[in-house]
Amino acid sequence: MTVFRSSILFTFLLSVINLSLSLGQEVEWQSFEKAMQENTSAQKMIFIDVYTDWCGYCKKMDKMTFKDPKVSSVLNEKFMPIKFNAEQKEPINFNGNEFKFVANGRRGYHELAAALLGGRLSYPTVVLASHDFDVLLPIAGFRQKEEMHMLLSFFSSHADQKDVFSSQETFDKKLTEFRETYKSPY
Repeated sequence: MTVFRSSILFTFLLSVINLSLSLGQEVEWQSFEKAMQENTSAQKMIFIDVYTDWCGYCKKMDKMTFKDPKVSSVLNEKFMPIKFNAEQKEPINFNGNEFKFVANGRRGYHELAAALLGGRLSYPTVVLASHDFDVLLPIAGFRQKEEMHMLLSFFSSHADQKDVFSSQETFDKKLTEFRETYKSPY
């Protein structure tokens, strides 16, 4: 009977270990305010996930893309990841300006979301910015884990090359070149 109990316990422990390994690490999301304070010393590129509470694709990207261990690992290692609700009510002070919530229709929007997205309020949108918060590129729409990993790898390998983000044409050309040599971990 003890051998039977020991084998059940052993099987259970292996299952728990496998489950914990498959879950991987989670993205260490920061608030906008905390990221501004912490990134002065970290000097990482900024990755902002602009979302709303009602956005179905935002929730899907949280579950399917950002929960992926490979994506979360790159985000945590190479970027300062920020989660920003585009409809949050609290004001944010940034670059000497106070950005506030603007009531508009049934919901409204935050002025900082409008500034980050160039006035194109579409969710989900991820925004890439330099370590000093210069917006380089907003990318609208849902992204699968495979595509997000490729984009994060591209961004991190071009972190010091602002010219890559100078125009859509330049960005598209450099991204196409990168895709030819990118080796997907999936």
